Amino acid sequence: MLYFEVGLPGNHAVVEQSFTVSPKLVSVSPVSGSIGGTLITARVPGATVSDNVDILDSTGASICESTTVTAYGVVACKTLPLEIASTVLSVSHLGEVSPCVNTDAALCTYEQLVDSAFPAVESVTKTANTIVFTGPNYEMTDFTVSASFFGVNATSVVVAGTEATATFDLGVPVVQGEVFPVLVFAKDGLEYYAPSLTPLVNDLEVTSSLSGLQCSFAGDCSYEVNANGLAAIVR
Repeated sequence: MLYFEVGLPGNHAVVEQSFTVSPKLVSVSPVSGSIGGTLITARVPGATVSDNVDILDSTGASICESTTVTAYGVVACKTLPLEIASTVLSVSHLGEVSPCVNTDAALCTYEQLVDSAFPAVESVTKTANTIVFTGPNYEMTDFTVSASFFGVNATSVVVAGTEATATFDLGVPVVQGEVFPVLVFAKDGLEYYAPSLTPLVNDLEVTSSLSGLQCSFAGDCSYEVNANGLAAIVR
């Protein structure tokens, strides 16, 4: 099986008729991330956009919540939200596991440690229109901060010291049961995730309604209900 460190040669469609090109891990960036999950990029020559490629730790377990081959030889991995001790990575494709081929194994080594200096969420509080995250390492230079709750993105996020205030113009989305809000710090394709370890409950609370309406059997009547966050989840 042949491996091309700089990618497939010209006219590779002809070459592929006679042998199989196997994805090989060359490097990963960054080499450390947030315990809440990090979007990392791996250089994997041989991987095409139609391939399903996974990234494994030294025990053979996947470190990815999801993977996508974004371009030839480029694999994006959203890492699992858990602690990952320093480990040399490998890639898996069609049941075949391939170790790092770089002569410098440090370029294929990754870790997610609890005591790393990445954003974390220690507590959350909410009002009708805001969720306030409290925790360390929020003031990261040149990073864009976003937040979401129940799959709905906040309109804006303002960071001040150890607090990040996410504002939802239509109100914090109404949900049934407990949901974990998430903070994301992004820069140049790099994303650090800081999910809350404490869920929020935001049940429907009707602030006003027009009741006592009478309507004919033919219908065509309206009924008005006002509730913070209700419009945020209407698709």
